[in-house]
Amino acid sequence: KPIVLTLQTGETDIAASDVLGKIEFQAPDEGTGTDAILVAAHIAAISEGDFSASNNATKLSFATGASEAASEKMSLSSAGVLTTSSNIVMILV
Repeated sequence: KPIVLTLQTGETDIAASDVLGKIEFQAPDEGTGTDAILVAAHIAAISEGDFSASNNATKLSFATGASEAASEKMSLSSAGVLTTSSNIVMILV
């Protein structure tokens, strides 16, 4: 019997681009302030269209920060298409 963590939205009418749930990573007590206290990364489930009885298409968005608030760098669509904001580097061992 696995442990399941469920993030549920309270929205009753999901439209395109609505965030269904998000996990944010942040160091708000970092002493240097400024960029250091911004959200450094997040993973979000985002609606790809209006939900209906026959549609719940959702993408996963992966965001990271680099001297900025985290922004999307990679996403996985409901169709299984992986999109990145730059090149994919693979290391084969």
